[in-house]
Amino acid sequence: SGWTPLFDESLPFTGSVEGNGFRVTISGAADENGLFGLFGMLSGSVNDLVVLATLESAPTAETAFIGGIAAIAKDAQINGCAAHITIAENIAFPGTVYIGAAAGASKGELTVSGIHLDGGSTAPDTTYRTDAKAMTAGASAYIGGITGGSYNTIMNGGSVSSAPAVVSAVINAAGDVYAGGLIGHSQGFIVTECYAGANLIVTGSTGSTVYVGGLAGWSNTGLFSRSSCVGGSVAAKITATGSVVYAGGLVGHNGAAIDNCRADIAISASATSELLAGGVAGITDNHDIDSCYITGSITATGSGKSSAVYAAGVFGKALHDASFSRIYTETNITVTAEGGATADFLIAHRSSFRTIEFEKVFRFANMTVTVNEKAVEADEEEPEGVTVLAEDKRVNGWALGSDYLDLDGGYWEYADETGAHPSLIPFWAEDEETPEEGEEGSGEIGEEGSGEEGSGESGETA
Repeated sequence: SGWTPLFDESLPFTGSVEGNGFRVTISGAADENGLFGLFGMLSGSVNDLVVLATLESAPTAETAFIGGIAAIAKDAQINGCAAHITIAENIAFPGTVYIGAAAGASKGELTVSGIHLDGGSTAPDTTYRTDAKAMTAGASAYIGGITGGSYNTIMNGGSVSSAPAVVSAVINAAGDVYAGGLIGHSQGFIVTECYAGANLIVTGSTGSTVYVGGLAGWSNTGLFSRSSCVGGSVAAKITATGSVVYAGGLVGHNGAAIDNCRADIAISASATSELLAGGVAGITDNHDIDSCYITGSITATGSGKSSAVYAAGVFGKALHDASFSRIYTETNITVTAEGGATADFLIAHRSSFRTIEFEKVFRFANMTVTVNEKAVEADEEEPEGVTVLAEDKRVNGWALGSDYLDLDGGYWEYADETGAHPSLIPFWAEDEETPEEGEEGSGEIGEEGSGEEGSGESGETA
C-alpha cells in the first residue's frame, strides 16, 4: 500500500525486468504528475510478471495515467505478462484520464502479449483486466482492457497479440469517451489473436462524443485480426449515452482493417444528436473488412427531436467506396427515434455517391429490424453478393462442413450436429498445449516469496 510509481517522464525506465511468473501487488494514489502503476514511465521491457494494482483515491493532476504495469508506456515491450487494474469506487478524476491494465496510455510503439492463466477455456480468466465500478472524469476518458490508448502522438503503432482482456466500467465523463475491450483509442495498433470482454456503461455530457466497441472505441489505421468478443455469455455488453455516439460490436469508429473477427453483442445506445451503431462498427472509414461473424442485438434510441439514428447488422455508416467480403450477421436491430432514423439489415447509411460491394455476405432469415415498432421489410432482391440463410442452413451447412463463409483456414472450427454457430479456435490451442496449473511455464499466480533456487525471488533481476 502507499505505492509510488518507479521512474517517471523525466527519467523513464529503459532496462529489462524478468518477472519469472512472480506476482506484485500494489495500491495507493497517483503521484503529483497523475501517474499510477508499477512504473510511471516504461521505455524498456517487462517480461513474465503478474501485477495486481488498485488506485485508492483520485489524483490531483488535470491529466491522469492509470495502469497496472505502467502509467505510460513509450516505445516499450510488455511480454508474457498479466495485469489487473482496479479503480476504487466513486473516484472523481478532475480532468482527462487514461486507464488500462498493461498501460494507462502509450506513446510511440507499445508491444503487448499475454499469458493464459486458467488452462485454456474458451472464456479465459483474462490476463489483462480493467475494473472501474463508478468513476467520473472532468474532461475526456480513455479506457481499455489493455490500454486506454494513444496519447499525444499522430501515429502510434505497436502491437497486441495473444492477450485475453476484459474491461468492466461505469463511466460518466464531461468530455469525450473512448472505451473498448482491448483499447480505448487506437492509432495504428496491430491486434492479433486476442480475446476481449467488454461490460461498459458509458455516459458523456452535453456536447460530448462517445466511441465504444467490443475491441476498440476508436481506430484510425492498423489491423484487428483473428480476435473475438465471445464467451459463455454476451461478451460485448455496451450501454452508451451522449450527444454523438459511435457504437460497434468490434469498433465504434473504425479506420483499421478487420479480418477473421467474431463478436456476441448486446448494444444499447442513446444520443441526442447523432447515433451510429453496427454489428461490426458504428461507422467505418476503411474498406478492408473481411471474414467477420456477428450475433446479438442492437437497441438504438434517438432522444432528441433533431437526432439522427443509423443502425444495421454490419455498419451504421460506410464513408467510402468499399468491398466487404465473407461477413455473417445475425444481429437483431431495434430503433426508437423522435427525429430521423434509418435501420437496415446490413448498412443503414452510406456517404453520397459511394459504392458498396458485397461478396459472400450472409444473414439469417429470422433476423429482425424495427423502427419505432414498425418492422423494416427486406428488399425482395438482396444486393449482389448477399445471401439470406434459412434456419436449417445452420445445421445442414456448417455441421456438414460446407464453408458458406469461406473464411481463412485455421482459425474457425465448425459446428457439430447440435447446430451451434462456427467459432474461433482459441489462439492458445493452435500450436501447443497450455501448461497445467503449477507446471513449469504456467505463470501460476501466487509464487511470490517462494525462495526456491532459481525461482527469481523479488529483487534478484531488474
